[in-house]
Amino acid sequence: MSGGVELETPVDGSDPLTHYFHKSPEHCSVSFAAINKMRQNIQADVESVRFIEILSLLPASLFQPLFEGVRSSLYGP
Repeated sequence: MSGGVELETPVDGSDPLTHYFHKSPEHCSVSFAAINKMRQNIQADVESVRFIEILSLLPASLFQPLFEGVRSSLYGP
């Protein structure tokens, strides 16, 4: 299990406290990179939704020439 948490109990008879440690030294940087990537993806999704909301406020007549151009390029005049 790379980068995971492993349980270790002392074998020398000392207090039976459980010790947690990360197996890889780069665990923190990898974890923060993953968290940052998730944050960026969420931000991009939020911006996309905002853009769609703004487009939905515009009158449909603005888009008709665009749709006509796409339709004619796909299906002919």
